[in-house]
Amino acid sequence: VGARCSEPSCRLQDFLPFTCDCCSKVYCLSHRTYKSHACPSSGTKDSRSITCPLCARGVKLVAGESPDVTWNRHSNSSACDPSKRKQRVHK
Repeated sequence: VGARCSEPSCRLQDFLPFTCDCCSKVYCLSHRTYKSHACPSSGTKDSRSITCPLCARGVKLVAGESPDVTWNRHSNSSACDPSKRKQRVHK
C-alpha cells in the first residue's frame, strides 16, 4: 500500500504519494513540488512571463535564462513595436 518517496535522501513510505507530472516519479508530501525534488523536467511547465515596458506585450520567460536576456532578445526583435502599444484607459 502506498509508495516510497523517490527522493534519495528521504525514501519515506507514503500512503498518499504524489506523482510528479513532469518526471513521473513518486514523492511524499515534503518532496512533491518541482523545487523540493529539483525536478530536471520542470522547465517544461514554467509559464511565467513579463510585460514589455516598450510595447506592453507579454513575453514568456525561458527556463534557466535570465529575464534580462529574454527581454533584450524581445526588445531587439520585430515583435516589439512600441508604435502598436495599446493605450491603457484609466477610469
